Amino acid sequence: MPTTRLRRLAVLPATALVLAGLAVLGPVAAPAAAEPVCLSEAVTGQALPGILGATCDDEVPPVVDGEVVVTPAPRAQGWVGSKQLTFSFTGRFTDADADALGFQCQLSSRTTADQPWTACGTYDAAAEVWRQSYNGLEESEALPYTFRVRAVDTGDAARDPRSTCGLGCSTARTDLDDVSAPATVQVRVDTVAPAGSVRVNGLVDEENPTWPMVTSRTLQVVLGAGGSQDRSPVGFSCTLTGRAVPCALGPTDLRDLPPGDQRFEAVARDAAGNVDPTPSVLTFSVPRDLAAPKRSGWKQVRQGGYFDGDFLQTTRHGATVSAPGRNVRELRLVAPRGPGLGKVSVRVGQGRWYTVDLGGPSYERFHVYQVRDQFEPLVSGRVQVRAAELGRAETVRVDAVLAH
Repeated sequence: MPTTRLRRLAVLPATALVLAGLAVLGPVAAPAAAEPVCLSEAVTGQALPGILGATCDDEVPPVVDGEVVVTPAPRAQGWVGSKQLTFSFTGRFTDADADALGFQCQLSSRTTADQPWTACGTYDAAAEVWRQSYNGLEESEALPYTFRVRAVDTGDAARDPRSTCGLGCSTARTDLDDVSAPATVQVRVDTVAPAGSVRVNGLVDEENPTWPMVTSRTLQVVLGAGGSQDRSPVGFSCTLTGRAVPCALGPTDLRDLPPGDQRFEAVARDAAGNVDPTPSVLTFSVPRDLAAPKRSGWKQVRQGGYFDGDFLQTTRHGATVSAPGRNVRELRLVAPRGPGLGKVSVRVGQGRWYTVDLGGPSYERFHVYQVRDQFEPLVSGRVQVRAAELGRAETVRVDAVLAH
């Protein structure tokens, strides 16, 4: 007998053989090298030549062919953002079996751990695959759904020649020779969009709380997420004034901040692909470090504790330094304060000069002088800072300006 056509011969129960023997006058000799008359279970129940009451049982099960495809496609760690899942699969016989091919499925979760095998699948002729769908699935939290499918020789699955119920009869159980090893896939369901958040520790601006000024070109923001964080992990995509920047859950450092008004936006996205419909937004302003042109009368001094690590100093009355300014309402001067410091005058474009006294009882490296507030009329033009009053042995030191 060919090795690809494994068959098991089953003999009727002893009582049936005795009754059958009453009608036989002598022994029946089996033909030499006889081939079985059944190749598949479509003819199960026909007797094999030379063996009274024997039937044919195929021991070569079908197989699930290839991988099970899940729709929607799972993301990392098997997360999907849908409560309706469709599993697609195919199968085949590995021998010349001509029986019909069917499938049995299981879908188990933390609440449905031991599910029975049930007939499943609808054939999609156009795609040449079988599909099984499930609706209304629960949120998975940390535990996955496990889907299993096995191919079934439906022509033989309900008949077991080893049964004592008689020749070719149907039995309640499935003959394991007629089913394949199961193909398995795991998925996790999460349909709840995350709720992202962004905050800055200690960033308080009493003068303009809705648009605070930072005191450094590095700002640490803290990203958080609620909603589905307890189900699938949450990540973020972030932009700084329209430019993509790296970020992650927890602390994120925004480095080398450019001067001017900035808008940081963080969009939370969980592992299942759910996106926060309302991005987290933080607006803030960064001062512009003042630079001294040649022969301006100002000297740059590098030292820690000042904005961008330096300040400008002059002893020349009338020495002027400038910075760009456009559509300015609020104007701030960042400069040291303390004994031995004189006064400066500040203006935007051709507007009025504002006098700022840098003197004070004790030395303070980083001090913010509010020249104009955010409710002033709009003005445009370069911001000019001029050494206005210098007493004996006095100097003027300035650091940065905020004009927006």
